[in-house]
Amino acid sequence: MKIRYIFISISLFLFSQSLYAQVSMQSEHPEATNCDDKGYCWGDKREEGKVKFAMYSDNYNFGEYAWKDAEPPLDWLINNIPYLTYTMYVNGYKIYNHLQEEAEGEQKIEYQDKLLNLLDKRIIYFGKEAEVLQRKGTKAYSYLIKRDEKDYDALFELYDRIFELNGIDTYRGNMIYLIVMAKIQYSRKKLDATGFMEYLDKVGEAIEENRKKSDEEEAEKWGETAEKIDDLIPEDLLNCELITERMGPKLEAEPNNLDHAKKVMKFLVKGKCYDTPIFLKTAKAVFNGEPSASMASIITKKYISSQEYDGALTWLDKGIEVSEAEPQKRSEFYLNKAQVLSTLGRLSEARAAAKEAAEIDKDNQTPAYTLIGDMYMSSGNRCEENNPVKFRAIYLAAYDAYAVAGATSKMNSAKEQFPSIEEIFTAGYKEGDKIEVGCWIGGTTELRRRP
Repeated sequence: MKIRYIFISISLFLFSQSLYAQVSMQSEHPEATNCDDKGYCWGDKREEGKVKFAMYSDNYNFGEYAWKDAEPPLDWLINNIPYLTYTMYVNGYKIYNHLQEEAEGEQKIEYQDKLLNLLDKRIIYFGKEAEVLQRKGTKAYSYLIKRDEKDYDALFELYDRIFELNGIDTYRGNMIYLIVMAKIQYSRKKLDATGFMEYLDKVGEAIEENRKKSDEEEAEKWGETAEKIDDLIPEDLLNCELITERMGPKLEAEPNNLDHAKKVMKFLVKGKCYDTPIFLKTAKAVFNGEPSASMASIITKKYISSQEYDGALTWLDKGIEVSEAEPQKRSEFYLNKAQVLSTLGRLSEARAAAKEAAEIDKDNQTPAYTLIGDMYMSSGNRCEENNPVKFRAIYLAAYDAYAVAGATSKMNSAKEQFPSIEEIFTAGYKEGDKIEVGCWIGGTTELRRRP
């Protein structure tokens, strides 16, 4: 300690050298009087102020271990000569921040309050409100959010002001805090649904603008910020009518705006708005901007559910086209195409699609050949044949398809439709003969009798 006091004495003795060596920005506040030629404004406390400044400055320069001793004289300077020098606020931020990190309980809260007060006074006496509030925003939420509900209004006003002053230059974290506080104010009925969505729109537009002008790494970070903000939307605001009303017009006006389309889709899915007219438009906008098998599948299912099979086939083909590198999904598209074609009665095309599905992915062999067998089994009313054995050949073919599928119960059903031994004998055949299958099915099969 003795060495430190000697150092302080030397500092006071050589005050003109040790004090003025620091960078200063003179305050323009009306209270900033009695300023020297280096820009330090002492007011009516020059002598005492010099002593306090030397004590604070020397302890600050000793390093973090001495910052606790720098705090009392710093407190005095902030409270009595707040316009003294700009550097006092820069260094003071570091001191209070360090002390609050080291402290616990009430003392931690005390240091946090001092840091926030320091930033407020810095604005009053040295301006730069936009810049300083940004810094305050990085601390205020974590300091105050769990203390008392009475702080909520002040926090909301703080982040609202930060965004008002900084716009697209607002820190990512402060944008998130603004939406968090807007959500809290909405839950407290101090902000209505329209008000909340307006904040969401403003912040969303700022994020989108930043993403467009950023490099790949930064754009990814902005994308993560957008996702965090989207996850903050209150569940009761994810209703289909509000989403359509708020986001639909921009989707109509900017159909090629992929970011907006993806955002709308995310909200529609969260709100389970699958039956709204905007859902299909949004899905197509997303696909057009970023073709993917998953989006083609969503669109296809939408057409199938509404029994618009021509539209479904169009999008199944698009899905097949974009899933060349994804064999499982490609196989699923072919299988779904086979099912749609079967529904439309385009049986030969359906069979070809089903076989393609099984060829691409062996896991789909069972559903593919089960479908083929079902189509054969249901062809009795469209395949006319006077010869009973040739007529029943379609069921033999169905059995063969079910056998490939491993569909035992369906194989048994098909077997019940085989020709009887009498029919085989009367028609001049014998079991084991190769017999042609007529109608649209074609090919040959082995003649077997009904059990």
